[in-house]
Amino acid sequence: MFWRAPDGSLWNTSWDNGRYWEATQISKGPMASPPSPVCGLKAGQVDVFWKAPDGSLWDTWYDGSVWADKEIYRFPQRVPRAVKWTGPVTKNPDGAWLQQILAGPLPDDVRFVTALEPFKQGGYGLVDFRMYYGGDNAHATIRATRNFDGSGVFKTLDNAPITNITVREEDKYGVTDVSFTANGYESGWIAHSGAESRSFKNVLPPNSILVGVQAKAQGGYGIVDLNFAYVSDTA
Repeated sequence: MFWRAPDGSLWNTSWDNGRYWEATQISKGPMASPPSPVCGLKAGQVDVFWKAPDGSLWDTWYDGSVWADKEIYRFPQRVPRAVKWTGPVTKNPDGAWLQQILAGPLPDDVRFVTALEPFKQGGYGLVDFRMYYGGDNAHATIRATRNFDGSGVFKTLDNAPITNITVREEDKYGVTDVSFTANGYESGWIAHSGAESRSFKNVLPPNSILVGVQAKAQGGYGIVDLNFAYVSDTA
């Protein structure tokens, strides 16, 4: 019997030679769907198919001696849902809004965001922002402000789609850090830049997935506000 654990891993519960039931983790996953076992693709082999959080299709198989994983269909998949925007998060009146950026190769071919890279500059907080998408975060969006003075800090959680964002702000210095949620886990602060006057927690609505960002920048002083694009995970 195959089943998905709360942490997304794949488990097998089997009857051991008529003596007792034994549960074994056969893949760390993480899974985003129930397992679909199939027998008979090869003699003596059992295959269990499942979907990863980034939409890719995986096969966990047993060849008679060991369990192994293999990705058999590569993300990315299109997001066939209406894109919405959160609106300004900090509502800082200074600065100017820049280009709205969506993850994906084309405006009508949007993908789930699976990693973030905020750029920090000592004394100024965040000065730029970039998102990643696709299998193994293979694709990067353009940078939100094109401020190339800062250093980037990359963060992903098992390449899982990002389902919420928390923004940290320091008065007079703008946005100083961000954290995110993916696959039920918290990233913690990514850039570790600046102090905190206040934070804006979980700016995306429930059951949402991040697909884009827009930055508001004040000259060469960095990002003072953020606007996030998302799609509903239940649509």
